[in-house]
Amino acid sequence: MTPAVNLIPLSIRRARIVAARLRVWAAVSGVIVLACALAAAILVTRHTTQIERQESEHRALEAQRVQLESQAADAAKALAELNHRLAIAETVRRHPDWSALLRAIAARRDAGVTFENIDIAPRTPPAPVAGAAKPAERSPAAPPEYFLVRLRGVAESQPALWTFVRTLESLRVFESVQTINSGARAVGEKQVIEFSIECALSPQRARDAAPPAKGAR
Repeated sequence: MTPAVNLIPLSIRRARIVAARLRVWAAVSGVIVLACALAAAILVTRHTTQIERQESEHRALEAQRVQLESQAADAAKALAELNHRLAIAETVRRHPDWSALLRAIAARRDAGVTFENIDIAPRTPPAPVAGAAKPAERSPAAPPEYFLVRLRGVAESQPALWTFVRTLESLRVFESVQTINSGARAVGEKQVIEFSIECALSPQRARDAAPPAKGAR
């Protein structure tokens, strides 16, 4: 039997082998490139998703921070208001019942003295005495501790006015009792003495107001 003979020239066969190998390499390269592209796309997608998630978490944390700061500011305001109310309550607790103090003043009023106006107003604390301990600093929002009781009215005579001033001093409630002004005033056909008296009240003496004296008018 005669063996088969390949009539295709060797150069053509070699060229075909090279072309086949090139096609295989091209296919393999295409697969590799496609795999790399898919891998890159996945990595980019994951990275983008991670960045978006981090940005979303950052925005959420920022919103939470703003909310907490707002709540802290509201809590600080509420605390300041409560401290102010507590200071007022403490001041009221330390000071006397103003009505009791006014009743004590009225009980010592002579029949010749008539009140036209009575008011209680805060006053500036007295300057510290040399060598005395420096008083503790107080908040500007704290309620006052020093007061002035202002009495305005008329007396039937100057001696009646002086007697009333000495009676106020005898209460031992006030730091000082000062006659701010006094002068004659005509009421109808009668001459009376118009007066204005200021009684200084301090925290120490304000704690216990003297009760009305027995038998006092």
